[in-house]
Amino acid sequence: MPDSPRVLVVTADVDPTADHVIRHLLERGVSFARIDGAHFPAGLSLTATLGAAEKGEGWSGSMWGLREVDLTRLRSVYWRRAGDVRPAEALPAEQRQWCARQGRHALWGVLRSLPVRLVNDPAAVEGAESKPVNLAAARACGLVVPPTLITNRPEDVPPFAAEVGGRIVYKPLDGRGLRDKHGRPSRVVYVTEVPTGRWEDPGIRATGHCFQQLIDKDHDLRVTVVGRQMFAVEIRSATGRDLLDWRAHYADLDYRIGELPEPESLGVARLLKHLGLHFATLDFVVEKGTGRHLLVDVNPAGQWAWLEYRTGIPISASIADLLMEQP
Repeated sequence: MPDSPRVLVVTADVDPTADHVIRHLLERGVSFARIDGAHFPAGLSLTATLGAAEKGEGWSGSMWGLREVDLTRLRSVYWRRAGDVRPAEALPAEQRQWCARQGRHALWGVLRSLPVRLVNDPAAVEGAESKPVNLAAARACGLVVPPTLITNRPEDVPPFAAEVGGRIVYKPLDGRGLRDKHGRPSRVVYVTEVPTGRWEDPGIRATGHCFQQLIDKDHDLRVTVVGRQMFAVEIRSATGRDLLDWRAHYADLDYRIGELPEPESLGVARLLKHLGLHFATLDFVVEKGTGRHLLVDVNPAGQWAWLEYRTGIPISASIADLLMEQP
């Protein structure tokens, strides 16, 4: 199989962000294949063998989709969006659920255990997506994080707010927002300031909530990390207003190529190593007056394509380069 793909792109059939990376792979003449977990098992097949030790230490075999992929020839996997395994609709519901679980372990388990570079390992992504985990890790790696409270006790919010100066924000712990009964996105929950009258809202008891000190910021800095490279973009209001959460104001944003100071850059490198990530986006706020860079969010699967479009920073080319390196 002389032309067997060296790079595997795992994502949905429609993913414009992944298309940017694929374009660079094509320009470099890199052999690749693209798969969507939703095609397994009907349109995607897998055979993997863990044979005798003298024949190799890992899995050998192939995947068949639009083309055959020799598992032993793969160099890297760009893990964008895995897609859920979809057994045959004709199966009874109980059997479909069982077959879906079996399929996930078969397909994703084999791929994750190959001796290749995973950008990123789904297990590392799952751990790093947890705000309590990534903020604590960031603090341990030397980055400055605003004072943060996670609680479901309304009576604990006022003392925290008083301790940090009397202004706090609410931040969702799950960045995916609200979904309807079919699992489709229905509303994004943005960062919002919590007025004094709602510090002891009884609804806080319903689940865990995240509160954080409100930082008087000059601007936001979005940092995209690809391997050993870091791309920083300043995000400001084009009309000069304060932006508590810039995601709610895309029509009023101005982008400029920025720079992350060396102490924070070293801290970010330590953080990604600690979390086991090759790629991530991180959000900093730059404090007005002091210039302090405070980390407020870590996203191991953050979006970046619009920043490349607006500023010209070569994120997609850097991801393609990373996928071509020897693991």
